Amino acid sequence: MKTPRLGAALLLAVLAATPAGALTVSEVARELSCRCGCSMTVDGCNHTNCPFAVPARRTIGEKIDAGMTKEAIMRFFVSQHGEQVLAAPTKTGFNLTAWILPFVMILVGGGIVRTVVKRWTRTDRTSPVTPAGSAPEAEDADYRAKMEKELKDLDR
Repeated sequence: MKTPRLGAALLLAVLAATPAGALTVSEVARELSCRCGCSMTVDGCNHTNCPFAVPARRTIGEKIDAGMTKEAIMRFFVSQHGEQVLAAPTKTGFNLTAWILPFVMILVGGGIVRTVVKRWTRTDRTSPVTPAGSAPEAEDADYRAKMEKELKDLDR
């Protein structure tokens, strides 16, 4: 009977000693891009002896054990490898343009397309509209005369 109580007490002690929001290597590694050329994150790199991901995971673990926050670890990697090590660009400074510009261009392009289509489909209301079959008779007579002359020339 003492064994289940002892096990439960031990489990509670372990859970109490572990902070609820404890930072894991995987959480940080998901935010970093692997530099071995696999185009994956450090967490997702599946190369067994990856020259970047394996040491990076070890470094992340050491930094977590030293009590560093996720942001501090990310800053450390950026200082060592540059911003290319980040899996996604930051949303500050010039990088903010990379986040916003595609959406702005889609809106501008949509506006241009709308304007062009509207112009193509617009009927010109300023010109007088003549009903079908009411063409001026002078033009009709000139056309008939020209056509008859050309037909006579063909017969010769």
